[in-house]
Amino acid sequence: MPTIKQLVFSQFIQIPTNWCWAATSASIANVYAPGTTTPCGVASKVCNTECCPETMNPNPCDCPKPLEDAFAQTGNLAQPAQCGGSATFPAIQNEIDNHRVVAVAIQWANKSYHFITIYGYQINDDQSLQLFVGDPQTGKSDPPVPYNNVVRNYRQEGTWCCTYLTQGNGNYVPPFVAQPAELVLQNLVSSRLQTLSSTKVLFPNPEIDTTNLLIPLYLLSFSSLKKNCRIKLKPLGNRVVGTDDSGTHFIADVDGALPTHSFNAIIREQSIIEKHHRSLRQLKQKQVANGEYRIQILSQPSLNIEALWLHYSTNVVRDKFLLMRKNWNFKEGKLYSRKTFISILRKMAAQEVPVTNPVVGG
Repeated sequence: MPTIKQLVFSQFIQIPTNWCWAATSASIANVYAPGTTTPCGVASKVCNTECCPETMNPNPCDCPKPLEDAFAQTGNLAQPAQCGGSATFPAIQNEIDNHRVVAVAIQWANKSYHFITIYGYQINDDQSLQLFVGDPQTGKSDPPVPYNNVVRNYRQEGTWCCTYLTQGNGNYVPPFVAQPAELVLQNLVSSRLQTLSSTKVLFPNPEIDTTNLLIPLYLLSFSSLKKNCRIKLKPLGNRVVGTDDSGTHFIADVDGALPTHSFNAIIREQSIIEKHHRSLRQLKQKQVANGEYRIQILSQPSLNIEALWLHYSTNVVRDKFLLMRKNWNFKEGKLYSRKTFISILRKMAAQEVPVTNPVVGG
């Protein structure tokens, strides 16, 4: 049996584009003092202005910040950040065993930064090492992420560059959760995968059930967005959109072919799932020229981009994209042509990210 230690942890999702620092610090503050902190509460103190509600558009506090600024408000930073590489697995294990979560700065391919939280670990029978990660863009990792992937291939493009040890402010000791019982849900996802795999999701189709789909996933290489470079895509597997036996919605990202697929993530944060369903509903309402498009998903983590992709197999010039995550470079709910979409991404990729000390994340 694997050894599993997982602290009780709830992950806030960053609503404004650049709020990973606010969502991460608030999530960590609530580990040590449950129910006391929100991202917009932290942001309001850091920015010294009213940042609530999070959904105000534009939000005056939507800008990258050092995690230290947020921890100065919550009091959860145990010592100065350790930058220049990753922490060892035994060091993380020691923190979790002593009821302390660990914050991490990830550097993306474009040299920008993103903050996440490690709230548990797993040592498998074959001695492979995994970490439970809370990410304000994607939610809690389920199943855990291989340690080596967090170190140098986080979400395909990220590298662990700074470690923040944390502490509580009182006598409350964060508890461990009972051993996760994910096998039932994984079996359910596998059965959905079997059922949905024989059907391509074609568009336009007014009969599409946006809550039960199998959608191919692709990574858009950041390096290929450089000027005059050919666009490079990497298949990442499939996204299963479904409901469990109680009617609760879930999203699962899987790689590999049937029946040997493995799980990359099972997402159950309802705010993420509802945003996903809303994007699919928006797409369903769009008017496009006649033709059979296949619905796919395109991801570019360094730019915090995830988009629904209408792919026209015989003529890629006709491809269209609908953004699924808020980004100020795009209009929400707008269907973009391939030419325009890639052009905007190239401009984003060309922007210089300033070197800062301390590290600034968004």
